[in-house]
Amino acid sequence: LTTQVGVADAKGAPQLLERISLAAADTSAPTPRKGQYIYIASKVADTYIKTVGDKSEAVSNELHSRQVWNSLDGRDGWLIEAGETSDKGITLKSDTPFSGAYNALAALPTDPDALLQRIYRESDAVRDPEVPRDQAAFVAIGDLLFESYPPAEVGAALYKAAAKIPGVVSVDGAVDATGRHGVAI
Repeated sequence: LTTQVGVADAKGAPQLLERISLAAADTSAPTPRKGQYIYIASKVADTYIKTVGDKSEAVSNELHSRQVWNSLDGRDGWLIEAGETSDKGITLKSDTPFSGAYNALAALPTDPDALLQRIYRESDAVRDPEVPRDQAAFVAIGDLLFESYPPAEVGAALYKAAAKIPGVVSVDGAVDATGRHGVAI
């Protein structure tokens, strides 16, 4: 699985992330209420290492549709994923809510500096020592935004926090796996 990536620009990242944070801060989106679910439809593909016995190999899943419904607390939901579930999907149940659940996101600080400190602290507790600290924090922000619907103030703070991580760059001329042209961080 590959995507095309243009030339990286370290100076352009803060400006681009500021523009993205302004869009994320738009409060015209509805606020979910108790008893409702967050619905996210996406196209996904991935590559991972599959190990069977003592043999490991890189395996790729082709681009496919994914639909997920999650309760606000992240404990209940539904998943329909082409090639992974039946057309009727599977029920998602967990005693531990996932970090991207609406209620968990709503509890995050909205000050970008405080949010980034928390992200560093929490990612430091679980990261592989081989993974650089800044990279782990950037991935943590991406994980919080993946298949999630954060409150506007939190979404904006996540993008502003990402702009403060050393080594984050903007890329013009990026093309995603569906063929859409745009910019990337």
